Amino acid sequence: MGVRRLLARLAAGAPVPVFAATGEGAREAVRALRLRPELHLVDTPRQANVLLVAGGIGPDLLPPLLRVHDQVLEPRRTVRWPLGAAPGPERDLLPAPVAADDLDDVVAHVLRANDEVLSGRGSDPPFFPDVDPAPWRGVGPYGQGGKGMSGGTPYGRPLAERQPSRDGLALDRISVRFG
Repeated sequence: MGVRRLLARLAAGAPVPVFAATGEGAREAVRALRLRPELHLVDTPRQANVLLVAGGIGPDLLPPLLRVHDQVLEPRRTVRWPLGAAPGPERDLLPAPVAADDLDDVVAHVLRANDEVLSGRGSDPPFFPDVDPAPWRGVGPYGQGGKGMSGGTPYGRPLAERQPSRDGLALDRISVRFG
């Protein structure tokens, strides 16, 4: 038996790490999931195998939800549990919803999604491209982000403007409270 298969078997016996993105009308249902021994609701998306989208997601919450989805490490699966909420903008982007209001059915769907993750049957694709958020990184002779000896614009960003002072020195003005 290979090491990968052995580890997958051991992981299959452990509680499933799930990150719950709780939408409208789903707070109590997600609290009830915390009591299930098959599931372990984690605090961050990076710790989860399965993303559970519970309740209604409004259009203003869709971009943050997609960012959370991409923070779940690959391989990942998403389970959508609408809880009677009207379908929102996520209906075209996320998988088909679980058609059950029974907690046991939802747990079964999450367990099935985790089995797919552990067996290596693919992963949900990311929504955003995997690009460096700092385009200045690596620019310049030593990767400092600028040009020339002084670096030009440090790290590709302009310096803060200096405040004029009473004595003619160009120093930053900082307001600080003590006590």
